Amino acid sequence: MTRSLLPLAGLLLLCAASTLRAQSPTESAHDLVKDVVYNELQERHQVSLWQYRVDKRVGNQTTIEQEVETVSGPVSRVLARQGKPLDAAAQKKETDRLNNLLRNPSEQARMKQDHDVEEQRLQRLMGAMPDAFLYTYDGADDGNLRLSFRPNPAYNPPTYETRVYHALSGQIWIQPQQKRLAKVDAHILNEIAAEDPSRFRILPFQNQSRMPVVYRLGDLFVLPSAYGETWGLAANEAMSCGRPILVSDRVGCATDLVDPDCGRVFPWNDLAHLERTIDSLIADPDSLRQMGRAAAERARSFDIAVTEAALAAAVERVCR
Repeated sequence: MTRSLLPLAGLLLLCAASTLRAQSPTESAHDLVKDVVYNELQERHQVSLWQYRVDKRVGNQTTIEQEVETVSGPVSRVLARQGKPLDAAAQKKETDRLNNLLRNPSEQARMKQDHDVEEQRLQRLMGAMPDAFLYTYDGADDGNLRLSFRPNPAYNPPTYETRVYHALSGQIWIQPQQKRLAKVDAHILNEIAAEDPSRFRILPFQNQSRMPVVYRLGDLFVLPSAYGETWGLAANEAMSCGRPILVSDRVGCATDLVDPDCGRVFPWNDLAHLERTIDSLIADPDSLRQMGRAAAERARSFDIAVTEAALAAAVERVCR
């Protein structure tokens, strides 16, 4: 995603900038990023609203959106898809969507709640920027310094969220006088994707109603959580769609749900074990399909109706 920052309240920005750290032209790229992160986090604690142009690229799909921050959270409007402006019908659909939002207080409240959660996540990830990546100066564009970045191999991501974040590489543009972030262009650095793009896909958000289709797109469901899952309901969902599962021993359902007929469990911190298990499972397509059938049968025993009946029977036995 590429995000360009356009201030709506320039006067407020200039006043706030006077409190930010001064620039040292001799500092390292790493120290410059530390200063930028400090300034960005300081700014986020102040009341200022921004307008963004958001260029999204997901696979072969591109979208250009205008996003405006409000006190209730950001509001976006799609301007173009696949490099072409929206036609009249699509523009009307966007206008109707925004008008419906304006008339719907409950939806605005939900949007505000989602925004607050996203803001906390953004601040956590931004705070990790200096340590998670290695930076090098890479020239200048339109008065902004351009830095390239790549994952820092010495960084140990503390959460699954930061593990995904740590897989990014790309470029950032920094306004040198105020030490503010002007633009980010990042992508996931993945050797599999680079060597064989046909085997690697990152899907956009999928509505819950489409998940049965999504689960069936693959032959094996893998949940490699490293920091704990209370249960891991996605494993039940994949099994109910006839897919065998491979989960780490940090996934709560590993003990009660997974058996050798329908899946496997691997040590969360042993990636070599994970790789060997995947290779072993996909090497025998017939056995994998049989495990899928067993997974679907196993999932039925965790169905709500089955669970209710078992609970009622247990209560009845105790009360006799």
